[in-house]
Amino acid sequence: MASPYAPSVGGDAGYLRIATEEAFAPPELIEQWRKLLSSGVDNPGFQSLSGFYVGSSSARATAVLERLQDLGERRLADMDATGIDKQIISLTAPGTQVFDRDLGVAMATLANDRLADACGRHPTASSGSPPSRRKTRSTPPRRSSAEHASWDSRA
Repeated sequence: MASPYAPSVGGDAGYLRIATEEAFAPPELIEQWRKLLSSGVDNPGFQSLSGFYVGSSSARATAVLERLQDLGERRLADMDATGIDKQIISLTAPGTQVFDRDLGVAMATLANDRLADACGRHPTASSGSPPSRRKTRSTPPRRSSAEHASWDSRA
């Protein structure tokens, strides 16, 4: 007999459990954070938060960093294990804000495209909240084709 406290997935309890503020970071973004940290960037908040997760070999930091990069089967298994039916995924802090404009736009575009691909592969399990990009008067941001579609592919 199932425990009355076991999570119910798929609306069996009469509702869906939706996790908001779920984070991700593409491996390429994490690599750029590593490069920025090794350059001696003068940003105490970035050094403290990102430096810990990117530079630590602790079990906790390693697990968080691995899960941030996964938008596939492991994430889905974690959702099933915790009774989450759907998640709203967005780029984790500090995102692309720590980079110069060109690298920031490139990383935001990459993150948008990865998130759109993941939401397309798992439309009932995930929706995305794309990172914003800095705009300049002379150069409008490049938009990925997926941005023009609904991030919630069930809509």
